[in-house]
Amino acid sequence: MGSRKVEKEMNAEYKKEAEKSYLVLAAEEAEHEFSTEMLLENKIQGILSLEKRSFNGEINFYYDITGKKSLKSHIQNEPLREQEIRIILQKVYCTIGELYNYFLDAKGIIIDTEYIFAEKEDYFFCYYPSEKQALIEEKAAGFAEQLTEAVDYEDEAAVQMVFQLYKKLKQ
Repeated sequence: MGSRKVEKEMNAEYKKEAEKSYLVLAAEEAEHEFSTEMLLENKIQGILSLEKRSFNGEINFYYDITGKKSLKSHIQNEPLREQEIRIILQKVYCTIGELYNYFLDAKGIIIDTEYIFAEKEDYFFCYYPSEKQALIEEKAAGFAEQLTEAVDYEDEAAVQMVFQLYKKLKQ
């Protein structure tokens, strides 16, 4: 599962400051400046808001997750049903379309339950500007695998949808 390897090496950290909660990722030394500037200067639909902070020579990306819950923690308590899976997949598709509107490479989006955050019935993705990111197709295959583990097996339509997606992406 090479697509998840990149995300797991990110060493995510969670911080709470006053009224805000953040997912913090260390920026790479040779970060992709254009992507970072686009994220800092624009509110991109479906992408978590980003702040770039420097301290003691280290640069970190702070993603605002205030009021949001990770998909990973959600599925630990409640398996995914068909409608929710449809909404998540549609949101992935729409968010990737938004990225292209800002000339951002889709491989920067992290499609992993740990880095997808829900607020009510809306989903937000972490965009990590890096040249080392896996291709979106590889990430989608890894995400489909995660969905097979998170699906509500009592919901036949959800199971069929997830396994068809998994099969198609693994070809």
